[in-house]
Amino acid sequence: MAKQQYNAIRLNLKPVFNPTTGYVNYVVPAVFVLILHQTLLIGVGLSRFTPRSEEYAKTATWKKMAAKYCVFGAIYVAAVLYYFGLSFHWYGVSTLANPEQLWLVVIPYLMAVISLGLVIGVLLPRARWLHSRCLSALFH
Repeated sequence: MAKQQYNAIRLNLKPVFNPTTGYVNYVVPAVFVLILHQTLLIGVGLSRFTPRSEEYAKTATWKKMAAKYCVFGAIYVAAVLYYFGLSFHWYGVSTLANPEQLWLVVIPYLMAVISLGLVIGVLLPRARWLHSRCLSALFH
């Protein structure tokens, strides 16, 4: 009885976010978010470097941006469904959020990354300039 009363508080150690204390639950979700972020950012940033037609040049800027949001958003909604749905189930990653909570985070996240990609695409002058700088740095 003295041994049980020695500690006033009993400690019950149970990991909440990583119940298996394994590598998969710890690293895989962060890697999936990083993959989504980097591929979306690079894709949107490089989409400015596509060849332009005269008709495209006459299109209003807000229409071009809306089209990019729709196209990249649709592609990456499918990627989110794959990464956070099928892959989590396949690898046995524990999930604490329900799908509605996931979408409340994912939609603003995708819009923010697309916006950052558009800004980066505007800040980089031209693909030809970028390629010539990279090639001259490599070979001179």
